[in-house]
Amino acid sequence: METFDIKGKRILEVGCGVGLTSLMLNSRIADITATDHHPEAEAYLQLNVDLNEGRTIPFVRTGWEQKDASLGEYDLIVGSDVLYQPNHALLLSSFVNRHAKEKCEVIIVDPGRGNAAKFSNAMLASGFMQSKLDAVASVQGSSSYKGRIRRFERWFSSRDSSHGQIVLLERCVSKSKGTIFSLFRHRYLRLLISCACPN
Repeated sequence: METFDIKGKRILEVGCGVGLTSLMLNSRIADITATDHHPEAEAYLQLNVDLNEGRTIPFVRTGWEQKDASLGEYDLIVGSDVLYQPNHALLLSSFVNRHAKEKCEVIIVDPGRGNAAKFSNAMLASGFMQSKLDAVASVQGSSSYKGRIRRFERWFSSRDSSHGQIVLLERCVSKSKGTIFSLFRHRYLRLLISCACPN
């Protein structure tokens, strides 16, 4: 987030915890709102804002199962290490879908707890495309880190019936070519998408 393009974007952090990502974006004068369900998250966030002499960061205490229309919609949604439990994948993807603008980017840093594939499939079913899968750099001298930065983009809202919903029909992996082929249905069209197979 230190160099990410944030100009003109309304940004939401999910599962902010102590607010590291929000603090970084706040230092860049970003339009950032932080969220978390933990009762002490807001206090820790404010302490860290004060410690860094930053602007107050808007905070909303909410769970991913809650439907809070007042939270609004965002151009960019970010989160780090938020897929703790298997049920978090569907809860988070639904929450993201409710608060994503028609054109939206989602960036989730995942340390490899085993729930990311289910989350990715749910995001695809909500009309997002996984655009890039980056490895997270390991700390020098540490053991190999299996974390990934998962990026998703959407150019229209899957909630708009005039567009129809993108549905993942089939996915197969060609190991010899190192390619994933994904077949989608979007209203009257079928789309075959291929991308490099992640390591």
